[in-house]
Order: sequence, then structure tokens, then C-alpha cells
Amino acid sequence: STVCGCCPALQQLDLTGCRGVSACGLQRVVRSCCDLGELLLSECPAVTDKTVPVIFRYHSPPHIRSLSVRSCVLHDTGLACLASYCPTLQKLDVRCCGLLTATGFEALTQRVPSLRLFAGGRCIGLDDAALACVARIHRVRVVRQRAVEHAVCARCDRDAVALDGARVDVKRAVQRGLGDVASRHLVRQPVPGP
Repeated sequence: STVCGCCPALQQLDLTGCRGVSACGLQRVVRSCCDLGELLLSECPAVTDKTVPVIFRYHSPPHIRSLSVRSCVLHDTGLACLASYCPTLQKLDVRCCGLLTATGFEALTQRVPSLRLFAGGRCIGLDDAALACVARIHRVRVVRQRAVEHAVCARCDRDAVALDGARVDVKRAVQRGLGDVASRHLVRQPVPGP
């Protein structure tokens, strides 16, 4: 609440690893700081399936464009709820959220059409079906980091999906998810790390 009162024009907030932050405190920040465009909540135990509605319920109008919930305990229901409350997200980092599956990613693609950068590395449940869901979003480039394979959609070379360490057959998933991306778009070159 101190942050909300002193900095109502706050644009970026990094609470990575903050263990003393509560869901109610995060709700006040999201509700009060209407210029907040980037929120980093990685490794924050206050972010769970049950607290996502508490934190983002009053996020109106939606203003957060970049959100990191890396290493938070989220299931598909939490990701779907997050997508419902944050439909204007352009960047989402769910790396190391190992409980997510294709069901959550399907909800994400249906509710967040503005998504441009997606980091899903080390998500054990991120498989070909989940990647195909993400690849359906218009203007998304799919990248498999720390590998040499990546598929590029010519109409969206500024945007990316980071899949660091995920078990994904990129070529097959992209062909399923993006009908206009053929195997000729697959290139072999080193992809820089995050």
C-alpha cells in the first residue's frame, strides 16, 4: 500500500522472489497503479491459482502488457484466469511453471490475442499440442532457445516465443499450428540465450 500511495504513476514493478508480499497487497498495486505496464512476480509465493483472481480481479481497464510469473505454482486454471483478467498482455513469462499443459495454453491463445512474446522454458507440460496452441496466435514467431532449430513466420519477425528446455518437436508443432508456415521457413542458426 505504501507503493500505491507514493507512486501511483508507477510503470514497472519487480517483486521477483519477494516472499513477504501478499495477494491483497498485489491487488492494491494492480488496482491503484493504472500506468503499471510491466509486473515481475517471478518466484513470488503469493501467485497461485487461488490468488490470481484476487490479484487481477480489479485490473480494469487492463493495462499490464508484460507479466512474469516464472517459477510460480500455476496450473491450467490459473493461467486461464490470468488470461481472462489480462487480455492485453504482449509479453508473458511462465518459465518453470511445470504444471501447465495444452489446456492452459489453449485458454491463453483464445483470450490473449495481443500476445507477442511468450517464454515457456522448463515447463514440463509444454508439448507439441501446447506449442501449436501458442503458434496459432497471429504474428508470433516461435523460437526454441539454446538449440539450432527455430521456425520463423515472415509476417512477424519482431516477436518471439521462448521455449528454453521444453520438449517440443518445433517443426511438427508449427506446421500444425500455423498452416502458412511451411518447412522452408525452418532455418538452422544459433539462437542467442535469454
